[in-house]
Amino acid sequence: MDADGIIAIIYPEEARKEVTKPEDVRDIAVTLHPAVMILCPFLKQYYPQISLPELAKNLKYSLSKPSLAPSVDLVVETLRQSVQGVALEIKRSAGIDSPVIQETVGSLALFQILCQEEDTKKFNEEAIKGLVADLAAYILINQLLLHHILSQYLSFNKLESISSPLELNRYFKEILDIDYRAIFCVDVASNMPISATPEINTAIRAMEALQPENLQHDLLGRIFHEFLPKDTRKQLGAFYTKPQAAEILAGLSIQNADDKVLDPACGSGTLLVAAYRKKSSIGKVRSHHKIVEEELTGVDIMPFAAHLAALNLTMQSPLEVTNKTRIGIGNSLHLAPGEEVGTLAQWMRAFGGDVSSIDADQLSTKGDAFKLEPAHVVIMNPPFTRKERLTPEMKGVRFSSLGEQNYWAYFIALATSVLRKNGRIAAVLPRDFFRGEYSRAIREFLFKNKDYGIRYIVKSTKEWAFSEGAAFRDFLVVLQKDYSGKCAAVYLKKRLDTISLREAIGIPITIQLLEEGKTFEDEEILVLWHEQEENWRNWHDLGHLVVFNTEAGERLQGFYHGAISRAGNKLVPLGQSKAPIISVLRGLEPLSEHLLNLVFIVRPIHQKRIERSKLILMNEEPDKIIAKQKDFGTLFEVPRRVVKKGLKTAAYLPQLNVSNISDMAILAPFDRFDEMQHQVEVERVDFQSLAKRASDRLAHLVISR
Repeated sequence: MDADGIIAIIYPEEARKEVTKPEDVRDIAVTLHPAVMILCPFLKQYYPQISLPELAKNLKYSLSKPSLAPSVDLVVETLRQSVQGVALEIKRSAGIDSPVIQETVGSLALFQILCQEEDTKKFNEEAIKGLVADLAAYILINQLLLHHILSQYLSFNKLESISSPLELNRYFKEILDIDYRAIFCVDVASNMPISATPEINTAIRAMEALQPENLQHDLLGRIFHEFLPKDTRKQLGAFYTKPQAAEILAGLSIQNADDKVLDPACGSGTLLVAAYRKKSSIGKVRSHHKIVEEELTGVDIMPFAAHLAALNLTMQSPLEVTNKTRIGIGNSLHLAPGEEVGTLAQWMRAFGGDVSSIDADQLSTKGDAFKLEPAHVVIMNPPFTRKERLTPEMKGVRFSSLGEQNYWAYFIALATSVLRKNGRIAAVLPRDFFRGEYSRAIREFLFKNKDYGIRYIVKSTKEWAFSEGAAFRDFLVVLQKDYSGKCAAVYLKKRLDTISLREAIGIPITIQLLEEGKTFEDEEILVLWHEQEENWRNWHDLGHLVVFNTEAGERLQGFYHGAISRAGNKLVPLGQSKAPIISVLRGLEPLSEHLLNLVFIVRPIHQKRIERSKLILMNEEPDKIIAKQKDFGTLFEVPRRVVKKGLKTAAYLPQLNVSNISDMAILAPFDRFDEMQHQVEVERVDFQSLAKRASDRLAHLVISR
């Protein structure tokens, strides 16, 4: 029989229980909150949980005020299920083969290095291939959705049911003949298994029923951003900046409508979209064509990320056809102004056999090649990958004078090489930027000769980071060439997810209207100020700029600097003391990946102290220590003679006297050490060097910085 719509009510698993009378059925139906999907002419909605009375109320209201547009939640949930269905068929087929890998991430090894997961046991090749399957499916559903939307307005054939995924290329060619090359040149359709055909047809029918083209364009952009499965997004936190953070960073750094903006690690394009919106809001109305083709440039090392960035920019005005986008696949650290970027073949030649066995000469050109131009603003959320995990090809040789750095530092150096006069660097940066020996060289490079000033530092008082799924504390930082004004320290007083995009756009406007040096506070932000001369004078350690996240902390900091100023040269930094009895050394720093996880047995006095540790202290006896390898659950007896008291970290200690709550450091081999070493995945241990460095660090006092 014919029907004008469908209402699907999906009860949770707990509804499956025995009933003895009709009243039991009624109680289950009324008290449990099912998921409900509605596809009707008057309402297209998805409710993750809703009571039947509330559902009836919503249906009655919708009958009186029908809407053609589907709800964002319904579209997101439906497309997310389509991605999961297609991805499952990829995983069930012969496996994730080289063509799918090549089109989606280019290289499994490089993809693993850049992703957030530090635990290689949990993130083995099969796990990585699972993510690649999700991404390949996500790209295909993106392409289907954009084709569906464009076909409503342009003279394209509407998508029909297909007999094999290869047939999709006939539809996609219509778009490629006009434009949108950066989105449709990633050819995952040709590499889909034939078994994915039913899932693809289901997605095509769902889009026809949902009619997402009736949504406003800004909501369409949100849909493309959100329907990647949540677990996959979490693993890909390195490629995503929270939209509210992006709006704040773009608002603080972009000053003029015609500013040329570069994101050298553009990820999914969130920062470029924020830059687009900021540029569009300044002065007279600017065309989509002008901004996308000439003024915004993005480069990413991952093919799927470049695809997402191009898609996000396209969705800012999807019906305004453009001839090209300035989104390219490549390693920005290999580029200089005037050099060409933009093809997958170039990408593969840059990395060669270190990260892929694919023959670069067999690759076709992907996307539009373009030349890198000097920029007014470099905006970025660079990868925070640790230096131990980098390959030589990733770093390049252009910035070798900085020495060994974590990955983000090389992107700061790159930014300085492409900036115009009075240009600005707007970046999401880790705490390491402000302090520590590892990053001393980059601070010296920027601040010792007063080449750059810090214009803004934005800190959250409510959460850890501005990146999705971040493993490190980070900050929004705006640097400017030849800037000598005051530095504004901005404290966000709300969680980002409670700040609307409109509010996020307004925060930079409020800050920029303030009188320089004048403290300001409202319900959203607190703004305090620092002298630039003070920053330049203390370039070797700028930790005081981020150590506190409250006004009380800032006052304590002011007291400290006042005391130092009044003391004059009666006080000197401990590390600069000439007294022979004082020696200040950093902790037992790792010479190889995972070494600290192997040599430190951590006492479980706080959950946070053992989250990223492998060996946990279970028991102490006069002649031995009992330790458990956390991943395998293996117990090891470690002789007392091979350990010394120490601290893997000074964080989360409950008291100042650590005599009886210290960790234990293994400084010599023992029976079963090889087994322990294998489980922690450390290849080699130089115990002679390790014991010597530990001996040099024997102390009565630990100063936690």
